Amino acid sequence: MLVYIHGGGFSAGDGSEPRHDGAALARQGLVVVTVNYRLGVFGFLAHPELSRESKYGGSGNYGLLDQIAALQWVRDNIAGFGGDPTRVTVAGPSAGSESVSGLLASPLASRLLSGAILSSGALVTPANTVPRPLAASEGFGAEFLSAANSDLKALRRMPAAALLELSTAFTVTRRARFPLVLDGHVFPHAPEDAFARGLQAKVPLLLGWNSREQDERAVLGRDPATPEAFERAVLRLFPSHAETIRGLYHAGTAEETRLAARDLATDRFMGFPMWKLADLHVRTSGQPVYRYVFDHARPRPPGAAVYAAAPGASHGEEIEYAMGTLASVPGIEWSDADQSVVRLMTDAFASFAKTGKPNVGLSWAPTTLREWPVLYVGAPARVVQDPHRLRYATLDSIWFRPPPP
Repeated sequence: MLVYIHGGGFSAGDGSEPRHDGAALARQGLVVVTVNYRLGVFGFLAHPELSRESKYGGSGNYGLLDQIAALQWVRDNIAGFGGDPTRVTVAGPSAGSESVSGLLASPLASRLLSGAILSSGALVTPANTVPRPLAASEGFGAEFLSAANSDLKALRRMPAAALLELSTAFTVTRRARFPLVLDGHVFPHAPEDAFARGLQAKVPLLLGWNSREQDERAVLGRDPATPEAFERAVLRLFPSHAETIRGLYHAGTAEETRLAARDLATDRFMGFPMWKLADLHVRTSGQPVYRYVFDHARPRPPGAAVYAAAPGASHGEEIEYAMGTLASVPGIEWSDADQSVVRLMTDAFASFAKTGKPNVGLSWAPTTLREWPVLYVGAPARVVQDPHRLRYATLDSIWFRPPPP
């Protein structure tokens, strides 16, 4: 069976969106459960007073506790719906995938699942949603109450719509979200440290990301796609490692610069955290890890104004293919190639949930320390040895923080 956790940056989204409909996967013999969880201020407000009230001396992460409660409910009740409580695969895109990585790392959830599918999201450096220390998270919450000229007692009396409006104004002004928290309860350790130490759930993983998680503008800004602009951007982003980074992303012509900036943006946002999670799990879990890169760009509605970005699949574009819900996207004429990708993704998800192996009719082996096969999802699909492993290993030496002794 499959438990599906929606994305939305821990501040938006819901499990009942048409694109998350589990009917197509259910037709492949799965029992599919989509869940909701508290978001934004309702799900992730930490505050010293809330921490003093709790039995474990921490606060925040209420949205993750909702997800854990959903998994407990599934364990206790899913047999009545035809599901097997001993074979629960948890899946999600974006923040849903980040949630799954957190559940794998949390001792509260690790015994509630038997497999995991992660699509474009991992709570691993340098992702911007890595859980923050409790004191810093409580400080952010205290700043919110101060900006709202309020206290916890008043907030608890406030209508939910008013609290949402206040919190939205605050996070927009601060350009920050209510963070996930190293609360000592859901997260006794940072997720990346839990994986490095082998404290995570020892289950098979199917994980991947999209080929254009962010486009070149995330690196170049408004500058033109020239080698000189890329060099300036690299120096700004990596002042201590600029020469090394330039050696990883070739930017000789304008087109090469666009691709180099796209790849660097994708790696910073999603590619490297996902690669690192896979690498850690391979090293410490003893369980198979299957990797993919989704490289099938979704067609645009007729007449849509589209920025001429570098090619590839953008963040979130895999969702409707993986869930078999192309019809939920209006105004697009889907091709036979699109339907072929749907069959590939739904087959991979369904077979992995049933058996722990994504059977898609290709020779797709799990990753090892010596072999890094990756499925490039497109029409046609192909399995290759990871062409960028050296790049990620070099980024690893720059970004990853080893766990304390």
